[in-house]
Amino acid sequence: MIERVRSTARIAGFLGLTSASLVSLFATELVTKKKDLRALRERRAHTWAHRLLWIFNVEVVLEGELPEGPFLLVPNHRAALDILIVRAFIGGHFVSRADLARWPLIGQAAESVGTIFVDRSNKSSGSGALREVERVLKSGANVVVFPEGTTFIGDEVRPLHAASLLPAVRTGTKLVPLGIAYETGSEAAFVGETFGKHLARATRAKKTRVALVLGESIPTTGLPEDPPARRKALTTLGNDLRMTIQALVDRARVRIDQK
Repeated sequence: MIERVRSTARIAGFLGLTSASLVSLFATELVTKKKDLRALRERRAHTWAHRLLWIFNVEVVLEGELPEGPFLLVPNHRAALDILIVRAFIGGHFVSRADLARWPLIGQAAESVGTIFVDRSNKSSGSGALREVERVLKSGANVVVFPEGTTFIGDEVRPLHAASLLPAVRTGTKLVPLGIAYETGSEAAFVGETFGKHLARATRAKKTRVALVLGESIPTTGLPEDPPARRKALTTLGNDLRMTIQALVDRARVRIDQK
């Protein structure tokens, strides 16, 4: 009974806060100069995400320092809350699944902060998303991509989609690895259910504790120009990055589970 009440209250809080934030953002944009819109959206998204973390009773432990932007942030992916947490503590434009754009309210909220949508089953959509990530990085903004491609159970970092790193390589933008770990037994962590059930469990959780550990930035310059050699170097970069993220996840696990 208590869990049901908690879930209902949080869903109502999410809907009310998100609706109010969107209305306020759209109204403010009407009187904001175009050159100031990015900073405005970033501030509003930052505030929105932090307030939602309070509603969902999420405690975040953050270790490490962010470098100067622009950068491509590359975390592991373990829960629906990952996006909200990274949005609150790091920010940037997210690359997200295309169907999210069609979700009532959530899609509008994601679109309002410059989310880049991609249908990974559609080759042209994937190519278009990569070009958009490249454009955003060139503009000086940060981008967040989950290179595993989807949410997985546990701490093992799965093979990365090397193509997701291409925009950083093409623009010479540094990579920033991030390890995420939820407290052992957390109801917010993905455990192999449908996305709807996963979200429902997260709304019922009494408290969620999660650790983020940032790694040192990784340069992407100096890769070969020859296409076959570049593809091989990109694969090597992806494999090395996977090991780096795994070490950060292991560190995050120790931080969040220590008593």
